[in-house]
Amino acid sequence: MSARDELEHYLTFSGHGPTKRKELIDAFAHELAEQIRGWAAVQVGGEVEEIYGYAADLIDPESEDYLGAGPVRPDEEPTP
Repeated sequence: MSARDELEHYLTFSGHGPTKRKELIDAFAHELAEQIRGWAAVQVGGEVEEIYGYAADLIDPESEDYLGAGPVRPDEEPTP
């Protein structure tokens, strides 16, 4: 299940509290940022790739930067 699907399901059907909701929202933001970084790494290079990376950092400010920065969801291993 993707982070978005998990988030949607959780917010619709779960009785858990705000801490879990925040974790899921952060995981979804991280997943989006990793997709942007991955696309930029394949499709563009140089300064343009850095611009996409900076945009992704706005979505996912806890990331160490660019591809492989960390887990997509709190319970997953870091990406290569």
